[in-house]
Amino acid sequence: MKWSKKLIALFAVVVLLLACWGYDALRVREFSVELVEATPSPAVADGQTPVSVTLRVTRGGEPCSGHVLLGKSQNGGSFKAKRVTTDGDGVARFTYYPYLKSRLNELTDVTLTFADESNSVLIAVPARLTCTLEMVEGDGGPGGQKTNDEMFG
Repeated sequence: MKWSKKLIALFAVVVLLLACWGYDALRVREFSVELVEATPSPAVADGQTPVSVTLRVTRGGEPCSGHVLLGKSQNGGSFKAKRVTTDGDGVARFTYYPYLKSRLNELTDVTLTFADESNSVLIAVPARLTCTLEMVEGDGGPGGQKTNDEMFG
């Protein structure tokens, strides 16, 4: 008898969690995260030239202000701030710093993923956007590779 009550309680908890997840999974369909602009495009893989990434969050076509977006780079580079809050127009601006292309780090496009952390109510089911940022090799300017003779004279 004890086991059956525990099993029923466990089943009830699992059903409740699934119901909460289902609610947020349905709710996330109302939200949209879209890429407005990424400049410069293509980006330079020099490790120092920033890329401005502008996103817009809407719900049913209306801008969402105060939403926190999380940005991640899946294959190189970093963000100045990983979390950015949308303004009154539903716009969030990220600054992304690409990786440095070198002999050990090949030139490859970067996949950026953004998640709206504010649209879930019960369990985290964020609206997401994944985009690919085209990368090009730098011109060998100030961030380019230098020989030992150039560095030490």
